[in-house]
Amino acid sequence: MKKDDVDIDAMTDEEVEFYIQEMTDRQARKPREHEKKGGASIEYSLVLLVCSIFALFASAQLLLEERKLLLDPRSSLACDINPIIGCSTFLSDSYSAVLWNIPNALWGVMFFSGLIALSLALLSGARFHHFLWRLINVGMVGALTYVVWFQYISFFVKHGMCPYCLLVWFSTLPIIIHTWIRSYQAQRIIVPHHDAAVRILVKYRWLIVALVYAVLLICILVIFWDKWLLLYG
Repeated sequence: MKKDDVDIDAMTDEEVEFYIQEMTDRQARKPREHEKKGGASIEYSLVLLVCSIFALFASAQLLLEERKLLLDPRSSLACDINPIIGCSTFLSDSYSAVLWNIPNALWGVMFFSGLIALSLALLSGARFHHFLWRLINVGMVGALTYVVWFQYISFFVKHGMCPYCLLVWFSTLPIIIHTWIRSYQAQRIIVPHHDAAVRILVKYRWLIVALVYAVLLICILVIFWDKWLLLYG
């Protein structure tokens, strides 16, 4: 139905509602001109900024705790909350520095500092070249790989959780989801582009984040069920 052919006065209330919803959905799946030229929406920029600040805080705190443990291996860490949630067990072995013997927390500080800089640039109206957006999306693949790998280590190897790592997980996942959805919407990633898929992903982006959170929380509850019972039963 073309916009010029629509006679609002001849429509019923239900038809008007359907038409408005159709126009809203159609508009939602189209990137704005600013986004087409390499910019980003205010919403995405704020998600990137706020989540990166939380993740940077967690990474910096973990780095400080690691330094404290190196200076005094017998020291008591503030992040050791109970037998399930604590970070000293993660900082005292090889899992604390996976790549080139550089602490994972330091990688986090560098990565999220960079994202904060990008978010501030986007908030100020900057427009990035497609190459940079593709590089950002590749970075999201690396971030997701890190998150999933550390979840595996936490759940099935160390049988515990680092509180600062949890904060990084819950902060990084919205960044990844929103980056991929907005990039797909603006055709910044090389995958088949379908209007219906764009409409659904953009419309339900926060629901997708909530579902991912729910799955993660269920995994934490089920995998550590016996320990939760011993601790609080």
